[in-house]
Amino acid sequence: MLEKFKVTSHLKYEDVGGLSDTLKQLREMIEWPIKHTTIFEWLGVSPPKGILISGPPGCGKTLVAMAVAGQNSEIPFYRISGPEIVTGISGQSEEKIRNFFNGVQEKAPAIIFIDELDSVAGKRENASKDLEVRIVAQLASCMDQLSQNDKQIVVIGCTSRPEAIDTALRRAGRFEREITIGVPNEEARVEIMKILTKKMRLRKDFPFEEMIKMTPGYVGADI
Repeated sequence: MLEKFKVTSHLKYEDVGGLSDTLKQLREMIEWPIKHTTIFEWLGVSPPKGILISGPPGCGKTLVAMAVAGQNSEIPFYRISGPEIVTGISGQSEEKIRNFFNGVQEKAPAIIFIDELDSVAGKRENASKDLEVRIVAQLASCMDQLSQNDKQIVVIGCTSRPEAIDTALRRAGRFEREITIGVPNEEARVEIMKILTKKMRLRKDFPFEEMIKMTPGYVGADI
Protein backbone atom coordinates (compact mmCIF):
# COMPACT_ATOMS: atom_id res chain seq x y z
CA MET A 1 0.00 0.00 0.00
CA LEU A 2 2.80 2.39 0.94
CA GLU A 3 4.56 2.27 -2.43
CA LYS A 4 1.68 4.00 -4.24
CA PHE A 5 2.31 7.09 -2.10
CA LYS A 6 6.04 7.16 -2.79
CA VAL A 7 7.03 10.04 -5.09
CA THR A 8 10.10 10.59 -7.24
CA SER A 9 10.74 14.23 -8.07
CA HIS A 10 13.16 15.62 -10.65
CA LEU A 11 12.93 19.18 -9.35
CA LYS A 12 16.00 20.79 -7.80
CA TYR A 13 16.42 23.94 -5.72
CA GLU A 14 17.59 25.86 -8.80
CA ASP A 15 14.19 25.15 -10.43
CA VAL A 16 12.42 27.22 -7.77
CA GLY A 17 12.44 30.98 -8.21
CA GLY A 18 11.89 33.75 -5.69
CA LEU A 19 11.79 31.44 -2.65
CA SER A 20 15.43 31.26 -1.54
CA ASP A 21 14.60 32.19 2.08
CA THR A 22 11.88 29.55 2.25
CA LEU A 23 14.20 26.88 0.85
CA LYS A 24 16.90 27.86 3.36
CA GLN A 25 14.45 27.41 6.23
CA LEU A 26 13.24 24.07 4.87
CA ARG A 27 16.78 22.78 4.50
CA GLU A 28 17.51 23.63 8.12
CA MET A 29 14.31 21.93 9.30
CA ILE A 30 14.40 18.84 7.04
CA GLU A 31 17.91 18.05 5.83
CA TRP A 32 19.70 18.77 9.10
CA PRO A 33 17.50 16.53 11.33
CA ILE A 34 17.75 13.65 8.83
CA LYS A 35 21.33 13.98 7.57
CA HIS A 36 23.08 15.55 10.58
CA THR A 37 21.41 14.05 13.64
CA THR A 38 24.61 14.36 15.70
CA ILE A 39 24.24 18.17 15.71
CA PHE A 40 20.94 17.93 17.61
CA GLU A 41 22.29 15.22 19.92
CA TRP A 42 25.29 17.41 20.74
CA LEU A 43 23.06 20.42 21.38
CA GLY A 44 20.69 18.32 23.48
CA VAL A 45 17.57 19.44 21.60
CA SER A 46 14.92 17.56 19.64
CA PRO A 47 14.73 18.27 15.89
CA PRO A 48 11.36 19.42 14.49
CA LYS A 49 9.02 16.62 13.45
CA GLY A 50 6.34 18.69 11.73
CA ILE A 51 6.44 21.73 9.43
CA LEU A 52 3.38 23.61 8.20
CA ILE A 53 3.75 25.51 4.91
CA SER A 54 1.01 28.04 4.21
CA GLY A 55 0.33 30.68 1.58
CA PRO A 56 -2.14 31.70 -1.13
CA PRO A 57 -2.98 29.21 -3.92
CA GLY A 58 -0.29 29.04 -6.61
CA CYS A 59 2.51 30.59 -4.53
CA GLY A 60 4.72 27.48 -4.66
CA LYS A 61 3.96 25.47 -1.51
CA THR A 62 3.90 22.10 -3.26
CA LEU A 63 6.74 23.15 -5.54
CA VAL A 64 9.20 23.73 -2.68
CA ALA A 65 8.24 20.39 -1.10
CA MET A 66 8.86 18.59 -4.39
CA ALA A 67 12.19 20.43 -4.78
CA VAL A 68 13.21 19.08 -1.36
CA ALA A 69 12.25 15.59 -2.58
CA GLY A 70 14.24 15.96 -5.79
CA GLN A 71 17.31 17.44 -4.12
CA ASN A 72 17.35 14.65 -1.50
CA SER A 73 16.42 11.74 -3.75
CA GLU A 74 18.16 9.25 -1.44
CA ILE A 75 15.53 9.96 1.26
CA PRO A 76 12.14 8.25 0.63
CA PHE A 77 9.42 10.87 0.06
CA TYR A 78 5.77 9.95 0.58
CA ARG A 79 2.98 12.23 -0.60
CA ILE A 80 -0.64 11.92 0.45
CA SER A 81 -3.43 14.43 -0.10
CA GLY A 82 -6.18 15.13 2.39
CA PRO A 83 -9.08 13.76 0.30
CA GLU A 84 -7.23 10.45 -0.24
CA ILE A 85 -7.42 9.73 3.49
CA VAL A 86 -11.18 10.09 3.86
CA THR A 87 -13.53 7.15 3.31
CA GLY A 88 -17.22 6.84 4.15
CA ILE A 89 -16.84 3.71 6.32
CA SER A 90 -16.49 4.33 10.06
CA GLY A 91 -12.98 3.67 11.36
CA GLN A 92 -11.44 3.11 7.92
CA SER A 93 -10.01 6.62 7.54
CA GLU A 94 -8.26 6.43 10.91
CA GLU A 95 -6.91 2.97 10.05
CA LYS A 96 -5.55 4.33 6.74
CA ILE A 97 -3.68 7.11 8.56
CA ARG A 98 -2.37 4.71 11.22
CA ASN A 99 -1.14 2.16 8.66
CA PHE A 100 0.43 4.89 6.54
CA PHE A 101 2.43 6.37 9.42
CA ASN A 102 3.44 2.93 10.73
CA GLY A 103 4.61 1.91 7.27
CA VAL A 104 6.70 5.06 6.80
CA GLN A 105 8.34 4.55 10.20
CA GLU A 106 9.69 1.22 8.95
CA LYS A 107 11.32 3.07 6.02
CA ALA A 108 12.98 5.77 8.17
CA PRO A 109 14.71 8.10 7.50
CA ALA A 110 11.85 9.50 5.39
CA ILE A 111 9.77 12.58 4.58
CA ILE A 112 5.95 12.67 4.63
CA PHE A 113 4.13 15.37 2.65
CA ILE A 114 0.43 15.93 3.40
CA ASP A 115 -1.18 18.14 0.74
CA GLU A 116 -4.38 20.07 1.47
CA LEU A 117 -4.05 19.42 5.19
CA ASP A 118 -6.97 21.75 6.01
CA SER A 119 -9.40 19.42 4.20
CA VAL A 120 -8.92 16.68 6.84
CA ALA A 121 -7.64 18.57 9.88
CA GLY A 122 -10.21 21.33 10.32
CA LYS A 123 -11.08 22.76 13.72
CA ARG A 124 -12.97 20.18 15.73
CA GLU A 125 -15.39 22.73 17.20
CA ASN A 126 -16.57 23.46 13.62
CA ALA A 127 -16.78 19.81 12.58
CA SER A 128 -20.16 18.72 11.21
CA LYS A 129 -19.37 14.99 11.43
CA ASP A 130 -17.85 12.76 14.08
CA LEU A 131 -15.52 11.39 11.39
CA GLU A 132 -13.72 14.75 11.08
CA VAL A 133 -13.05 14.84 14.84
CA ARG A 134 -11.66 11.29 14.80
CA ILE A 135 -9.33 12.01 11.85
CA VAL A 136 -7.81 15.02 13.63
CA ALA A 137 -7.36 12.95 16.81
CA GLN A 138 -5.69 10.15 14.83
CA LEU A 139 -3.33 12.57 13.06
CA ALA A 140 -2.38 14.11 16.40
CA SER A 141 -1.75 10.65 17.86
CA CYS A 142 0.50 9.65 14.94
CA MET A 143 2.48 12.90 15.21
CA ASP A 144 2.96 12.29 18.95
CA GLN A 145 4.23 8.80 18.22
CA LEU A 146 6.87 10.25 15.88
CA SER A 147 7.96 12.70 18.58
CA GLN A 148 8.30 9.97 21.18
CA ASN A 149 10.61 7.73 19.16
CA ASP A 150 13.97 8.56 17.62
CA LYS A 151 12.98 7.72 14.03
CA GLN A 152 14.25 10.35 11.57
CA ILE A 153 10.96 11.30 9.94
CA VAL A 154 9.79 14.81 9.09
CA VAL A 155 6.15 15.60 8.23
CA ILE A 156 5.38 18.55 5.93
CA GLY A 157 1.82 19.82 5.91
CA CYS A 158 0.61 22.16 3.18
CA THR A 159 -2.40 24.49 3.29
CA SER A 160 -3.74 27.74 1.91
CA ARG A 161 -6.00 28.11 4.98
CA PRO A 162 -3.84 27.76 8.11
CA GLU A 163 -6.50 29.42 10.27
CA ALA A 164 -8.86 26.49 9.49
CA ILE A 165 -6.51 23.83 10.92
CA ASP A 166 -7.26 22.50 14.40
CA THR A 167 -5.11 24.28 17.00
CA ALA A 168 -4.19 20.96 18.63
CA LEU A 169 -2.05 20.16 15.57
CA ARG A 170 -0.29 23.54 15.59
CA ARG A 171 1.77 23.04 18.72
CA ALA A 172 5.13 21.66 19.89
CA GLY A 173 5.74 18.05 18.91
CA ARG A 174 3.27 18.21 16.03
CA PHE A 175 3.34 20.95 13.37
CA GLU A 176 5.60 23.04 15.57
CA ARG A 177 7.32 25.05 12.84
CA GLU A 178 5.42 27.20 10.36
CA ILE A 179 6.59 28.77 7.11
CA THR A 180 4.43 31.32 5.33
CA ILE A 181 4.94 32.01 1.63
CA GLY A 182 3.62 35.38 0.54
CA VAL A 183 2.96 37.02 -2.81
CA PRO A 184 6.35 37.50 -4.56
CA ASN A 185 7.77 41.00 -4.97
CA GLU A 186 9.01 42.36 -8.29
CA GLU A 187 12.54 40.97 -7.92
CA ALA A 188 11.20 37.50 -7.06
CA ARG A 189 8.79 37.58 -10.03
CA VAL A 190 11.69 38.39 -12.39
CA GLU A 191 13.56 35.37 -11.00
CA ILE A 192 10.48 33.17 -11.46
CA MET A 193 10.02 34.29 -15.07
CA LYS A 194 13.70 33.68 -15.88
CA ILE A 195 13.45 30.12 -14.55
CA LEU A 196 10.18 29.47 -16.41
CA THR A 197 11.66 30.69 -19.70
CA LYS A 198 15.16 29.23 -19.41
CA LYS A 199 14.47 26.63 -22.13
CA MET A 200 12.71 29.10 -24.44
CA ARG A 201 14.33 30.85 -27.38
CA LEU A 202 14.38 34.48 -26.26
CA ARG A 203 16.51 37.35 -27.49
CA LYS A 204 19.48 38.22 -25.26
CA ASP A 205 18.05 41.58 -24.21
CA PHE A 206 14.57 40.24 -23.43
CA PRO A 207 12.83 42.87 -21.22
CA PHE A 208 12.02 40.72 -18.15
CA GLU A 209 11.81 43.73 -15.82
CA GLU A 210 9.41 45.59 -18.11
CA MET A 211 7.12 42.60 -18.47
CA ILE A 212 7.10 41.91 -14.73
CA LYS A 213 5.95 45.47 -14.04
CA MET A 214 2.66 44.40 -15.64
CA THR A 215 2.15 41.58 -13.10
CA PRO A 216 1.54 43.20 -9.69
CA GLY A 217 0.05 40.75 -7.22
CA TYR A 218 0.81 37.72 -9.40
CA VAL A 219 2.02 34.49 -7.76
CA GLY A 220 4.24 31.94 -9.50
CA ALA A 221 1.30 29.97 -10.96
CA ASP A 222 -0.13 33.16 -12.51
CA ILE A 223 3.17 33.97 -14.20
